[in-house]
Amino acid sequence: EYSVVSDGVPTSKKRIVEIPKGLKPGATAEIVIKSLDLTGIHAEAYVELTFTLAKATNWAPAGFELAFGQIQIHAPAPLPPLSTLSLSAAPSCPTITTLSPSLFQITTETTTYTFSPTTCALLTLTHPGHPPLLTAPLTPIFYRAPTDNDLPPSRGWHDSFLHLARPHPISCTTATSSERNIATITTITRFAPPVLAWSILLTTTYTFTPTHLHISLRGHPSGPKLPETLPRIGLEFGLANQFDQAKWWGRGPGEGYADTKMAQRFGNWEAEDDKDGEGGRGLWTGYEWPQEGGARTDVRWVEFSDKGDRSEERRVG
Repeated sequence: EYSVVSDGVPTSKKRIVEIPKGLKPGATAEIVIKSLDLTGIHAEAYVELTFTLAKATNWAPAGFELAFGQIQIHAPAPLPPLSTLSLSAAPSCPTITTLSPSLFQITTETTTYTFSPTTCALLTLTHPGHPPLLTAPLTPIFYRAPTDNDLPPSRGWHDSFLHLARPHPISCTTATSSERNIATITTITRFAPPVLAWSILLTTTYTFTPTHLHISLRGHPSGPKLPETLPRIGLEFGLANQFDQAKWWGRGPGEGYADTKMAQRFGNWEAEDDKDGEGGRGLWTGYEWPQEGGARTDVRWVEFSDKGDRSEERRVG
């Protein structure tokens, strides 16, 4: 059977595809999809093929899924350019106010942020009438706890003290442009362990528009004994406890890593953080042996919300 899966569009009705008769185990064959309706499909999309049992056996009923595959027919859309949402009046340019030598406040049409120039970190993010969304500053991250299948490369992470590396501030500059209606904070930090000579020189640019925050992170690794691989590249922050539900487009519904993600299919998914990822529809997958768990891969966007329907959407790419 085949169907079309696309971001933001209900999955199409499954249609039958004939498999050539007399096909032997281990053999290959071509199958033909005679009519593929792509009406209304403009976002990232895939043709999904599922292979099921035609007849019941003593170990599975008829219709049991044996395998699936997805063929991309529309590539992911590029990240949109910095722009503002339509507001009732002309939006005012974001402002950066120095509250103290160690604290900036950035005010936009929709959000108030605080930023520490001494630690080069975004501290808080607040919408009018709501509690702060962040419980921990937004910081660069290049490490995660190893999984069982990360051996032997994960030994190199510890040998290079990657788990102890932290960002060390070097400089912080600010600018505003009334012409472009943006304010920017640019930081340079040195991400390095407490010993050894390797480091990653990071340049992070926070661009505030009247309605959005865009973060650009660039890194230049250098020095001896650099880790051969980095288990994670990105930004980490703490999200307020009331946000207990997640929706996303990407691989799912379960967790996926480099060696397991192909078992997860592209689609629109949702999960709750108070349910287990194995037996329920939760984000976390618990293992008997303590290790990293619950990661989702190839995620294009994610939206966190609470049961009161307040939400925060994060676009990634």
